[in-house]
Amino acid sequence: MVGTSYYVGELNPALSLPGEFSLGGGLIYRYNFNDRVAFKGSILYGRFHGNDADSDVEWNRNRNLQFRSDIFEFSGQIEVNFLTYEIGDDRRPSSPYLFAGLSIFKFTPQAQFNNRWVDLQPLGTEGQGIEGYEDRYALTQISIPLGIGYKFNIWKSIGGAVEW
Repeated sequence: MVGTSYYVGELNPALSLPGEFSLGGGLIYRYNFNDRVAFKGSILYGRFHGNDADSDVEWNRNRNLQFRSDIFEFSGQIEVNFLTYEIGDDRRPSSPYLFAGLSIFKFTPQAQFNNRWVDLQPLGTEGQGIEGYEDRYALTQISIPLGIGYKFNIWKSIGGAVEW
């Protein structure tokens, strides 16, 4: 799988900077229970980043924060096709689908300081280490991926999909 990752948050509040997309990718295994329901397991990697220097807001540019983070994710999901679908079958060449599942991911937030990248979590940037906030955030987390997609036949035994 090849795709992109993108950060939307305090340092980039809108989907507006095409240069902020990063290349991502991974491996996907799919087991089809039938022509409507499948299990998908995946191992994915992506990087996202944000930088106040790219902001249109003067206050943000003066604040001068920036970060990057690599993310590695292991996920299991169930896909449900709206229509019957099978790769290579001209009678069932495509289908929109929904997916939901559970994943575990590891991330590594960093900022550049004196021309080198420094890990942020050990520095306590989110208050970790303060009494009562020792476990403010861990670098390994659980998430619930869910979304919508569209799968389609490309050639006899090759299919493609676009999902969000």
